[in-house]
Amino acid sequence: MVVGELGNLAAYGFAPAAIVTPMGAIGVVCNLFITTMILKEKCNAVNVAGIVCVIGGIILIVVFAPRTNIDITSNSVVQQYILTNQMGFYLIMWTTLFVMMLPLCKRFGEKSVAIYVATGSVVASLTIVSAKVFSSLVTRGVTKGFDKDWISPVPYLALLFLVTTAVGSMHFINMAMMKFGNSQVVPVYYAMFTTASVGSVGFVFREFSCMNTVGQAVVFAIGITLAVAGVCLVQFQFKDAAEGEEEDVGKNGNANEEDEDLEESRCDGPQNPVRRSKAGSDHNPASIL
Repeated sequence: MVVGELGNLAAYGFAPAAIVTPMGAIGVVCNLFITTMILKEKCNAVNVAGIVCVIGGIILIVVFAPRTNIDITSNSVVQQYILTNQMGFYLIMWTTLFVMMLPLCKRFGEKSVAIYVATGSVVASLTIVSAKVFSSLVTRGVTKGFDKDWISPVPYLALLFLVTTAVGSMHFINMAMMKFGNSQVVPVYYAMFTTASVGSVGFVFREFSCMNTVGQAVVFAIGITLAVAGVCLVQFQFKDAAEGEEEDVGKNGNANEEDEDLEESRCDGPQNPVRRSKAGSDHNPASIL
């Protein structure tokens, strides 16, 4: 899991966030294969439809995503991306949404899965922006040396924001999972996180300016929609299966209790007159006299 997340983080230094972030849907598909092949869980037609949607959506995303080639250095990221109107507007919107969501979490967090998940997605959008800067500087350092960029405080501040916001985001997601099931949280979080992250990075780093035509933008949006729909279909079936397992466990528990009662009744024979007399006294208060 740690290796996977590190690889995901490193990917932001090589490809646009519009491609990297939606790829998280592949993890849901892999999870389905693992649970089906190893844990022997059922895979029905709805699961297969979800896999097809995810794969189709990922193909559209990769083919029609904006092609950006941003050479980020410690100096250029400050001048071209941080000290800009886009970053200022993004930080104002981020702060406003975060401050608005905190009281909503306290008031409606237990009623709707979207409250905690939306708050975590807002926080995570800043994580992806920081990851884009940090990973790009690491990639540049590996290929061209760490002499210039890593003397600046920019990579260290990016890492600080990355870790801080990642921990904060996970806090809200864990709160959602404590209140609701995993099958509810995962698809909602994937949809909101993908939308917030792709939108934030695309806005701050102007990735969407590389969209050549309106048709490309529309097909790219369709790809994200298909991936989100596929995740929802796969997780919805996991929810039904979990409910069925809980029902089976409940039935088995009731059956075990009945077997225990039957076993006790078998013991209430001549070999155990004390228990029999006690049972009789429970049904006949006069027997106490």
